[in-house]
Amino acid sequence: LTPYYSKKYSLNVSIKDNDLCSRFSALIFENVKIKKSPPVISKRLTLCGIRSINNVVDISNYLMLSLGQPVHIFDFDQIKKATMIMRRSRPGEKIITLDNKEIKLPGNDIVIEDGKGRLIDLCGIMGGANSAVSEKTCNILLFVQTYNKNLIRKTTMLTSQRTDAATLFEKGLDEERVEPTLVYGAQLLEELSQAKIASLLIDIYPK
Repeated sequence: LTPYYSKKYSLNVSIKDNDLCSRFSALIFENVKIKKSPPVISKRLTLCGIRSINNVVDISNYLMLSLGQPVHIFDFDQIKKATMIMRRSRPGEKIITLDNKEIKLPGNDIVIEDGKGRLIDLCGIMGGANSAVSEKTCNILLFVQTYNKNLIRKTTMLTSQRTDAATLFEKGLDEERVEPTLVYGAQLLEELSQAKIASLLIDIYPK
C-alpha cells in the first residue's frame, strides 16, 4: 500500500446483536476510477463462470475466488448519513438486491440499514441495488466480514437466494481470513482503480 491516506471520511457502525457478526472490517476509499478490468482479471473471472462488470465489482469477486472470503463493495455516498446498522430483519421487510429482485424477508435475517432506515444489504447473500457501485461512483466502502453461519443458511433456504458468497458463509469462515483479504483488496483497488484510502481502519473483532 502507498503511505498516503487521509481521515477524510468515517463510518458510524452499530451491531445490534453480538451473535450476528463475529468480525466487521471496512475501509473507505476516495476518487475511484470505474473502468474495465484488465484482461488477466476479467479472463479469470469468466473461466470461473462469473461475468466481468467493471474493475471495482470484479475485484470483489476476484477476492472471493482467490482467498475464499466474500467481500462487498458499496458506493459509500449511497450509505445515507454514513451509517450502517446491522440487525435482524423484521418479518415482511423487503429489499431489492443487486440483481434487481425484490426479496420479502421471513424475519431474523441479517441485514444492514443506513442512516435513513433503508435496507442496503442482505448480509452474506447479496447487497442492495440502492448502494451498488455504478459508473458514477466516486467513493467506495470495502467491506469484509464474517457472519453467523446458521442465520445465513436459514435465510438462503427460506428465500431461495443461493449465491457463491452464501455458500461460503454458511460453512463458517475463519475470522483471521478477514485481514489478509482486506489488505489484498486495498492493494488491488489502489492498483486497478487509482483509489486512495480515505479513512482509518474499521475493525470490530470482539473475540
